[in-house]
Amino acid sequence: MNRWVKLILICVLSIAAAFGVRLYISGSKAFSVSYSTIIDKAQSGQVTNVTIVGTTMTGHYTDGTLFRTTIPANYNSLLDVLNSQGVNITIKDQNSSAWLSALINLAPLILLLLFWPAYLGILLFLVFRIYRNTSPKKPY
Repeated sequence: MNRWVKLILICVLSIAAAFGVRLYISGSKAFSVSYSTIIDKAQSGQVTNVTIVGTTMTGHYTDGTLFRTTIPANYNSLLDVLNSQGVNITIKDQNSSAWLSALINLAPLILLLLFWPAYLGILLFLVFRIYRNTSPKKPY
């Protein structure tokens, strides 16, 4: 295989790994569902707990499945339905979540800046090793 192809392959895999880590850190396993579906499931007793942060509500169904939905700013009727079914309700301040979200979003960049010399050293080591192993041999 050509040494430039190997070099490009290493760079692409490194970038893909960095994006994969970022998606893993900030990704969510919750299913996005509609507001009316949540109301229906809550009325039928299929919701065990919910957490409300701003206009985002996440929670668990009775089978353990996660869900996420956007709720209106005035959600008193939703709270009445959830309370009547005995759902555990947690309401969190949106500002405290913003700092955590910003930190999670900046974590890959901070790690890249902190470990850039090591990353560059490993990348250069691999490039020179590929170059050395694929360079034409001098006949003696």
